[in-house]
Amino acid sequence: MLEVAPLILRLFTVIVLVVGAAYAAERAGPLWGSIIATLPVAVGPAYVMLALDHDAGFIAASALASLASHMGLAAFLLVYVKLAPRFPSLLTLLGALAAWLAAALLPRVMPWTLSMAVAANMAAFGLAIYATRDAVGFKPPRAGPPRAYELPLRALLVGALVIGVVAFSKTIGPSFTGIVATAPVVLTSLGLILHPRLGGKGVAAVMAGSVRALPGLGFGYVVLCLTAERIHIALALTAALLVTLCWPAGLVLRQRALTPA
Repeated sequence: MLEVAPLILRLFTVIVLVVGAAYAAERAGPLWGSIIATLPVAVGPAYVMLALDHDAGFIAASALASLASHMGLAAFLLVYVKLAPRFPSLLTLLGALAAWLAAALLPRVMPWTLSMAVAANMAAFGLAIYATRDAVGFKPPRAGPPRAYELPLRALLVGALVIGVVAFSKTIGPSFTGIVATAPVVLTSLGLILHPRLGGKGVAAVMAGSVRALPGLGFGYVVLCLTAERIHIALALTAALLVTLCWPAGLVLRQRALTPA
C-alpha cells in the first residue's frame, strides 16, 4: 500500500519540474523548447517511484516495454506535425494520440527482445525525422503570458500519469507499466496550450524538434534494461539519466557549431 505523504511529495516534485520545463519551452524557441519539453521529467520520477516498490527484474522488464512502445512517440509526433497546419487542436491531438496508441500497444501483440526494440526505434525515429524535416526551420511568434488554466492543466496531466503508473503497476504488470510510462503527457499538454497560441505551423515546429530530441530517452531505456539487474538500481537509474541527457547536449553543441559566430 502506497504511503500518502511520500506520494504527495514525489508528485509535487514532478509537477514543479514539468511546469517549469513547459513554461521555459514556450519562450526558448523550437530547438530549446523541444529539448526542454522532452527531458525525462515525467518518466524519470515515475521509474524512481517504481524502483521503490518493485525489484530489479520488474524495472528491467518495464524498461524493455517502454523502449518497445517508445516508437509510439515518433508516430505521435509525426502525425501531429503533419496535421497541425491543417486542422484545429483537438482533431490534431486525437489523430496523434490514435497513432501513438496503435504503435505503443505493439509490445502486447508479440514478444519483444532488446535488439528488436532497438531496431524498431531506429526505423520509427529515422522515418519521423526525415518526414518532418520541412517543419524544423519555421520560427513561431513569441507566445504571450500563459492563461490561468494552463499551468494547472499541465500539472494535472503529469500528476495523473505518475499516480497511474505507480498505483496500478502491481496489477497491470511490467509490460503495461512500461507502456503507460511512455504516454505523451507533456507533449499532449504542450500541444493543447501551444496550438492555439502559436498556430499550427508554430506548434508543428516544436513537435518536429521533439522528434529529434527524443531518441536520447530511448538510449536511456536501453541502459536501464541492461543494467537494472546487474548493478544497484540507483546506479542503473543514474546511468540511464546521464545517457538520456547526453543526446540533447549533443544537439545543443551541434546547433552552436552550425550557428555563425
